[in-house]
Amino acid sequence: MARTDKTQNRILNLLCRDLFSKYNITSLAKKLSSSRMGIWKALKRLESSNLINLIPVGEGKTSAYKIKLNWENPLVEKNIITILLEEAIKNARWRHEFAELENKTEFIILYGSVLQSAKEAKDIDIISIIHEKGNFMKLNNAINKAQSTETKKIHAINFSKEGFKKELISEKNPAFLDAIEKGVILFGQENFIKLVKGIVY
Repeated sequence: MARTDKTQNRILNLLCRDLFSKYNITSLAKKLSSSRMGIWKALKRLESSNLINLIPVGEGKTSAYKIKLNWENPLVEKNIITILLEEAIKNARWRHEFAELENKTEFIILYGSVLQSAKEAKDIDIISIIHEKGNFMKLNNAINKAQSTETKKIHAINFSKEGFKKELISEKNPAFLDAIEKGVILFGQENFIKLVKGIVY
């Protein structure tokens, strides 16, 4: 697997999870609070590893590029899955809290204020994508069980994969798009990537 540093990982993560934004070097540097030169160097390393495509905008010499993940390279998916899994492992408390949901879902997103301050957050926000519609009852039972050991209110939103895709593609629900970009994928990183690819690729 091509080795990537912290800045490159942040770029790959953002390009995967910010579903409908189009980035150039300047907007990417601003989004990641980094210098244009630092972003440019990271992009060139990613391009040399065939993980992204830098597409010139306009004719002749130009510093404007469109930046796209090269999903045709299977290492893109492997790198991003690793990034997402490492992020999930850092949230071991919540993986333990919601462990019984793992085999009942395609993937689970933890998002909202609990990621900034678990102590001060008023509730715990999760989005669960079920394997099939018949699993809603089993999933609700597992969430209720988790709630019985948690002092904060668990605010769970459960979707079928088709229902969630509709919210993202047709409705462009800002809350859910924000959850995808900034949340933690606790379980099902591979399935999360499949959904993203089905939307943008």
